[in-house]
Amino acid sequence: MDKLLQVKELVRVLYSKFEVYITPVLKFLIAFISFSIINGELGFMPQLNNIAIVLIASLLCSFLPLNILVLLEGVFVVAHVYKLSLECAAVMLILFMVVFLVYFRFAPKDAAVMLLMPIANAMGIPIVVPVCAGLLSKPTSCVSVACGTAAHFMVSYVSQNKDALEALADDGALEKLRFLADGLLNNKGMIISAIAFGIVVVVVYLIRRLPIKFAWLYGMGAGVVVNLVIQLVGAAKFETGANIALILLSSVVAVLVGLVLMFFVFNVNFEQTENVQFEDDDYYYYVKAVPKRKSTLGEQLAQEKINLPRRPVGAAADRSQSERNQAPAKKTFGIGGNKSAAKTSAGTQRTGAARTRNTGMQQPGGGPVRSAGMQQPGGTPMRSAGMQQPGGSPVRNAGMQQPGGGPVRNAGMQQTGRNPVRSAGAPQPGVPQSGMQRVQQASASQINRVDRPIKARTPSTAAREEAKRAAQAKAQAQAQQVSNQFTSSIEGLETFSLKDE
Repeated sequence: MDKLLQVKELVRVLYSKFEVYITPVLKFLIAFISFSIINGELGFMPQLNNIAIVLIASLLCSFLPLNILVLLEGVFVVAHVYKLSLECAAVMLILFMVVFLVYFRFAPKDAAVMLLMPIANAMGIPIVVPVCAGLLSKPTSCVSVACGTAAHFMVSYVSQNKDALEALADDGALEKLRFLADGLLNNKGMIISAIAFGIVVVVVYLIRRLPIKFAWLYGMGAGVVVNLVIQLVGAAKFETGANIALILLSSVVAVLVGLVLMFFVFNVNFEQTENVQFEDDDYYYYVKAVPKRKSTLGEQLAQEKINLPRRPVGAAADRSQSERNQAPAKKTFGIGGNKSAAKTSAGTQRTGAARTRNTGMQQPGGGPVRSAGMQQPGGTPMRSAGMQQPGGSPVRNAGMQQPGGGPVRNAGMQQTGRNPVRSAGAPQPGVPQSGMQRVQQASASQINRVDRPIKARTPSTAAREEAKRAAQAKAQAQAQQVSNQFTSSIEGLETFSLKDE
């Protein structure tokens, strides 16, 4: 049994993997068999009774919906009958329109059943399709089964009476219409078969839905028995000429095909059935749980699917400690969204007595270079320098080179004197400050506070994004505050100047 379950699992895996190729092939086969049966039964038009035309039409139908194939089969039948007689073609067209309207109104999704029913009738095993439809589909499939049966009997009737229809060519169109209409509408075999197959679909569906053990088996057996009884009664009362041996043979084939479908679709282990009872605030629940049969191969595939390696959520948070020590400076945001400060949590490189922190450069001197992206030839410390200062006064937090020995602090401009420049736009010592200068000095202090490096590393991507958003919000709030102060100072200066004038 386990070998069969493994085969089932392999078939399922292969179909799911190559479904995009298997489905067009199946459509092609159904279309090719259907067109071949029509040409074999009728074959009045030589242009359609051609293997090249059949292959082209089948290939076209392999990429189209099945309902298009249903319509093309009707076109083939009407075209062949038109070659035989115009009146017969008109009658067939009207009957096919009625059949198609009923089908598209009640069961438009059962195109496979509609197409397979004439094929099964031509093969002599028509009961197979109703039994399978009852196991896999809904009760509305009885409409598709009946329409497919009617289409098969109409084609068979024209094929069997083509000599009589040709003999009536001299009697006029009215005689042809009467002969064809009487033969199709009074066909007792067609009516009994359509009714029997429709009842089989409903019976199989109702029984296999019962909450009992082996419901599918009981449904298949009941459907086969119902069909046999209806066919026997019809043959005895209406003299339909049903072949009892062929009906029995088709019943056996239907049961075998139903067992195969049951193995692939409804393979359960009734020996391990469990009855579960639980409740909530409103109801009591009585549940019967029947486990499915599974192979060892299926369990292995499921386990492999569960144990597939997953991509880490935060790649930066999952780095090793060595990678974290080698990480360069990261970004924080100041006024206007400009990137300014750098993280000071990088590794430390020692060259002689000097220390180089948070930099990717070489320091020839003995003084430390912190948060810099340039070279300092002197021995005094340079902190975040990016501009040139020819004098000896310190310029800090700048982005320039300092050839002298003094530190460079927080400057965004050039200084030629000896007095230090400690902020962009800051006044020299001893010089009185104006309102504009005080605003600029406050703005520079706010920027320095915003540009403090972030030392803590977030544990995950979500936490890092949250910290980033918080820093941006804080920087924007501080920028808005400085902007408001600056605006108020400008207004005060303008008012003061107007008063002086």
